[in-house]
Amino acid sequence: MAAQFTPAFDFLLNSEDSQRKYAEVPDPVPVNEGDSLEVKAAKQTAKAISGINSYYHPIAFVGVQSTPQAARGPLVAEFYEKSFWNPLHLGELASQDLASRLLDCAVNQGPGTAVQLLQKAINAVVTFTGETLVVDGRLGGATLAAANRYRPQTILDAFRKQRLARYQEVKNPVPAAWAARANA
Repeated sequence: MAAQFTPAFDFLLNSEDSQRKYAEVPDPVPVNEGDSLEVKAAKQTAKAISGINSYYHPIAFVGVQSTPQAARGPLVAEFYEKSFWNPLHLGELASQDLASRLLDCAVNQGPGTAVQLLQKAINAVVTFTGETLVVDGRLGGATLAAANRYRPQTILDAFRKQRLARYQEVKNPVPAAWAARANA
């Protein structure tokens, strides 16, 4: 059975908008040393609706923002399905749990990073078989086949470890919150 978008979206929203309020909230983006004054201002005043950040996804944000709050849910779901779920082919994964966590990781840490972490997790699990995936951040046929071939819980455990290691690597300013998200 293939993974389905709706349960993965619900899992994602438990982190992004647990109350399903679809409300606009402050969501500043880290400023880099070389950023122009305009970019710094845009990053520092960024807002989000259910995780859709005005700096990273301005067109989608404005589309959702211009819709009455009570009617935003379908637009938010459509954004995540078209922007993350479909391009990553997450519906081709056999494990709903893995697909849900990959969607969450792709939104939180970036799609390429999410797939790289999955590839590293699979490589860590399957070292005894001699199979090795290229860690390229693309969820292609080899990665999908490997993810579907092994016991889902084993892959999930390895993926969680990779995700936590990545958070430590980037020295996230709220480690407890990100660790809780990775361990969900």
